[in-house]
Amino acid sequence: MRTEFASEERDSSEGRVESGGVTAPEAVADAVAFAAAQDRSTVRGIDLYRRDKFDGW
Repeated sequence: MRTEFASEERDSSEGRVESGGVTAPEAVADAVAFAAAQDRSTVRGIDLYRRDKFDGW
C-alpha cells in the first residue's frame, strides 16, 4: 500500500511506487469488510495479493 510513513526522513513510498502497482487502501478496506461480513467466521489472515479469491462472493 502506498503511504507517506517516514516521508520527513526520505521519499515516501507514495512517491516511489507507481499508482496501480500496489494494493490500494480501498482494496484493503473491502477485504476487511468482506471478512467481517462472513457468517460465523474467524479471520486469521487476509491474503491481499490474491484478490481473485474474493470474486463471485
